Amino acid sequence: MPTPIHRLSILSLLVVGVLAGRLSAQQEDDGFRFLLQADHAIQNGFDDNLPGLMWIAGLDLEFEYGFAIDDSATAVVGLGAEGRDYHFTPDRRAAGTAVGDLFPPVGFESLYGGYRRDLGGGLEVLAAGRVMTGHDYGADVTDTFSGTLIAGAMSRTDEDFSYGFAVGAASRLGSNKPIVWPIPLVEWRLDDRWTLSSRHVFRNLSGFADLAGVRAWYQASEDQDCWIGAGWRMRQYRLDDGPAVTWPGAAVFESRWSLAAGTVWRAQHNASFFLDAGVDFHHRFDATPQRGPAPTDVKTDWSPWAAVGMEYRF
Repeated sequence: MPTPIHRLSILSLLVVGVLAGRLSAQQEDDGFRFLLQADHAIQNGFDDNLPGLMWIAGLDLEFEYGFAIDDSATAVVGLGAEGRDYHFTPDRRAAGTAVGDLFPPVGFESLYGGYRRDLGGGLEVLAAGRVMTGHDYGADVTDTFSGTLIAGAMSRTDEDFSYGFAVGAASRLGSNKPIVWPIPLVEWRLDDRWTLSSRHVFRNLSGFADLAGVRAWYQASEDQDCWIGAGWRMRQYRLDDGPAVTWPGAAVFESRWSLAAGTVWRAQHNASFFLDAGVDFHHRFDATPQRGPAPTDVKTDWSPWAAVGMEYRF
């Protein structure tokens, strides 16, 4: 049965979904923003020759507020809720395997924020972070919290080019060792229409968003932007600890690399619509049980996915 947090997530999606939307990476307006995103992926088995088909469907809601602290600093705070259904169907050659137990319906709730300050002289500092819960319906929610922090700096050489470096760090469920990764940063305006940017890693931290990567943006018109890029994503969730579960209370670490493209249409009345599509590769699920069997690491084959959504800003 759904936990109260899952019921709240589903109710929130129904109530405010009609107002939702998404922000282009090149917009940083103050005020409130609603986001609603639906995505779907198809994965054909696993790298270790376990045959079968896995469908992944997700629904993501974000509500955030951006504001200016002073003339040189801005910040954003937000709440997010996401429901995700992992459904693995093994074929007859994989019948009786327990890998499918790693993929129950999962809920995520998050509190996130971001900060940017211009120090003058072409130098700016940026930071973003989130506290997130990830759990299936039977897990103890109090044991599902993880934290992520990204911090870095960029230097502007001229009006068209900035570069920098950031470091990301995250706590890991089921382990005392944090996860740390480097993040090269760039903002390069190639001409009036093309921009190469990695700033998006500091935004939209509530969902399964890029935590490292780069995108090339193309301004097709005043109302439409397109992009193509690559990125790395990760998140974590905990399984039920009941006796019927193959990996009781396991902490599952999910990560993937993606090649993707998308487009954003800015409509009237502060609404925007987007469509993204891509291919995941090296999609990994690393399960560490609280007791019972040894840790398990499975990697899926490459898989296509698509996402559609809308944003409302006021």
